[in-house]
Amino acid sequence: MKRELSWPGCEILLAEGAVEFAWPGIAFVQFAVAECAEASLRPRSPDGEGQLVFRFRAARPDTADLIVVRVAVPAAEVPEARDLVAELHHDHGVPDRPADEDGAARLEQVPDEARDWLLAPSGPASAELFAHVMDRIENDPR
Repeated sequence: MKRELSWPGCEILLAEGAVEFAWPGIAFVQFAVAECAEASLRPRSPDGEGQLVFRFRAARPDTADLIVVRVAVPAAEVPEARDLVAELHHDHGVPDRPADEDGAARLEQVPDEARDWLLAPSGPASAELFAHVMDRIENDPR
């Protein structure tokens, strides 16, 4: 079965064992449904806007790294997004579970005002730099 979601700035397609995300003119990414470790729809704002959160296993099977995709969903599209998530759960066995501590920590790196976001595993040097910068920001006496 093919399911498409689309609104200005974002398109999502579920078909032929894959989930595709397109931000026209900006980016396109495709993942195998079999690699989806989470699909959930969360509230985003009081006006009914939602947020789709997907976690996919990284390409290397010897790692627990996950790639996280967050997509803001306009209030009018929330019912369709809910149906997409339900289809992933029931027809494809994708779990709906809250992010683990590591996943939650990674999502904290994403600015709250960001409507859509793609977060992939970073190397140790990048993670160390991020922690150092955040520490300096939090402890800056200015």
